[in-house]
Amino acid sequence: MLWSMEAAPNATTDWHAHAVHELVYCLDGKGVLETSSGSVALAPGWSFLVPAGVSHRFVFMPGESARLRVVCLDATETSTYLSPAQSALLAELRTTVPSMADHTGERDTLEQLLDYILAGSGAAAQDVQVRWSSVGLLLALHGKARLIPSGHLWQRYHARMLTVRNWLDQHLDQSISLEALATSFGLSRSLLTREFKRHVGYSVVDYCNLRRAERAAQILVSGTLSVTQAAYEAGFTNISHFHRQFKAVFGMTPAGFRRQIAGGKADVV
Repeated sequence: MLWSMEAAPNATTDWHAHAVHELVYCLDGKGVLETSSGSVALAPGWSFLVPAGVSHRFVFMPGESARLRVVCLDATETSTYLSPAQSALLAELRTTVPSMADHTGERDTLEQLLDYILAGSGAAAQDVQVRWSSVGLLLALHGKARLIPSGHLWQRYHARMLTVRNWLDQHLDQSISLEALATSFGLSRSLLTREFKRHVGYSVVDYCNLRRAERAAQILVSGTLSVTQAAYEAGFTNISHFHRQFKAVFGMTPAGFRRQIAGGKADVV
């Protein structure tokens, strides 16, 4: 079952583990999240993913406290409610314990999504789906901003594939050719295709479609653009293709997603 809570711990907790994945977001304060693999500092605007079964605790020095929003994801339900791409992202995020991400530049969007998950408690299928869709976007934002801890072993092309990924993030509004992309980074098409999938988790085409859908969702959550305008702003050139990709990622139409999360009105496109 998907559920969320807000907590304000001010004393060190006992070591514990859960049968659920925990996505922890720090709203305010400071402290430390500690696991057997190391510790990370809590800071406002940062998120942390603690996989199911991982022993951890929160550590606070005298006078320290933190205000946290915690989203708990039932490991058995993620494959049901998350898209295959989002489930793959969650599996990839679990390779680092805990993974951490800095959301300083997008706190408003992140906290609006967290507010919706916390407030949404209905059992209706539509409500459940939109809450899981919000979780999918949260995971995407966490995955995009996460930091790689020092000492982690990566294969030969990892840094270059991250450079390619970052370039794609900056040029989603452009038509992207695999041949031109490979040439610009000094790679063959086959090498780019193989190594990008290995290190990023998606093909180049699937990654671009996923990121464009996620960008459109962010626009719909935080902006006043129509669904059609959001599609073009996110880099889609075909509205029918946009609707198919958005529904494949979030399980509902763009208009339904915005109406549920941001209280917007559905657009006729």
